[in-house]
This record gives sequence, C-alpha cells and structure tokens, in this order.
Amino acid sequence: MKRNRDIDPLLVKDKLVQLKRLKTRLEKVKKEEMALRCEIAEFLTDSKPAGSHKYHIDDFDVVVKKNQTISLDKKLLEDVYDDFNEDETSCIKFEPKLIEGEYKKLDPKLKQTLDQCIVIKPAAPTIEFK
Repeated sequence: MKRNRDIDPLLVKDKLVQLKRLKTRLEKVKKEEMALRCEIAEFLTDSKPAGSHKYHIDDFDVVVKKNQTISLDKKLLEDVYDDFNEDETSCIKFEPKLIEGEYKKLDPKLKQTLDQCIVIKPAAPTIEFK
C-alpha cells in the first residue's frame, strides 16, 4: 500500500470494506472453532488430568492438550509473602513490568537510566469499526 500522502481514497474504502467483511467472518469462525475444540477435548479428556493425551481415531493422529492456568492472587500474596520460608519464596518469580502511567510522570532527568532498560517493539495495529 502507498504512503499516506499518496493514498487513493477509493482504494482505502475498498480495503476497509474488505477488512470489515474478513473480520466479521473471522470472528464467527473463531467462535465456532473454539466451541468445537472444547467439545472434542471435553469428550476425549473428560476424566483425565491436565497434560497431553494422544489418540488415534480412524485416519487422525490427535494430541489433545488439556491445559489449565495456575496463577497467584496478588493481593493475598502481598499479605502472606513475608511469612513464607525460603522454599516457599523460591516457588515465586517476580517479573518487572513498566507502569506506563507512572513512567510518563517521571521527571526526564530521572528517566535516563530507566530509559536504557526499556525495549520497544512494534505490535500489530488495531482497526475498529464503529
């Protein structure tokens, strides 16, 4: 596609129409695929524990990964963390996360060292239809 200053408005409109149609189809297909995937996984792994389970069904070799999410209640963890022994604290990994709102409030002089640690990567653009 051309740069902003060279854009043909009709071409952009056609591409937006195409994008809107694709997004609508994709949303529907994603929901259908997720529902079917969950149905099959539940049928095959109903009483099995989390993990990978292999099946051979007719011409299909299938691996169903029964996943689970394990997380920590941050508020509760803050309340009890100081009472943990070394073995318990070794089970927890703290990952630094930039709090952008607070970062933006910093005096530019204070940002100099922190700026050296920041990595910015491009992300996928978002286009919403209202």
